[in-house]
Amino acid sequence: MYNTDNWEEVYRLDFDVPSYTNHVYVPLLDKDSGTLCMDYGNVRIDFDNSFYWDRELKYLEQFKNYSWAPVVKNIDISTRKIFIEFTESCNNILFTNRALEDHCADWKIQLKQIIKDLESNNFIKLTIQPHSFYIKDNTLHTFDMYACVDKDQATVPVHILKHVIGQKSQDRWLESTFGDYVDLNVFYDQGVKKHITEWGVLLPEIL
Repeated sequence: MYNTDNWEEVYRLDFDVPSYTNHVYVPLLDKDSGTLCMDYGNVRIDFDNSFYWDRELKYLEQFKNYSWAPVVKNIDISTRKIFIEFTESCNNILFTNRALEDHCADWKIQLKQIIKDLESNNFIKLTIQPHSFYIKDNTLHTFDMYACVDKDQATVPVHILKHVIGQKSQDRWLESTFGDYVDLNVFYDQGVKKHITEWGVLLPEIL
C-alpha cells in the first residue's frame, strides 16, 4: 500500500507554462520510487469519472503484454488509485529543451509501432501527445489507457466527453461533433493529420 500524502502533482508543460495533464484523474509522483499514482478517486471538476475509470482498467488489462504498455505496480480498487512505473513524461523532456533521442534513440520507430499495434487491434488512442508517454530503459511507454477507443464503437454522446476536452483540443472537438455525438475516429484523424504538434514533428512524418 502506498501513502501518497506527500507526492507531487504532475503537470504538463506548454512553453514553460504548467497546465493540468487531464481532468479524468489527478497524477501524483513519487520520484524516489519512480512511481506515478493515477488518482481516479480525486478529480478537480464535479463529474462522474466512472466511465474513464472502467476504461482504464479494461485497457490496462487488454494491452498489458505489449512492451510499450505501462508497468502496473499496484491497483487499489477501494480508493480508485492505479500505481505505475514512471520516470518523467516525454512532454517534460521536450519542454525543458532536451532531445528525446538522448533518452530513446529510436523513439519515432517505437511510437509508430505503438500506433500500429493499436490499430491492428482495431483501436485508436486519443492521447498520443508526449504528456501521455514516458521512457524507461530505452523503451517508449504510453499510459492514460482510458483514451483507447474501439474504432467500431467510436460514436460517443457529447455529455460524456464535454468535461474532459482540453482547450487545445477545441478545434478538433468542433470538427468531430455532429449534433449530440462526437465521432472519435474523426477526432483522432484530425489530430494525427494537423493538430498534434507537441512531438516537434508532425505525426504523418513519423507514420
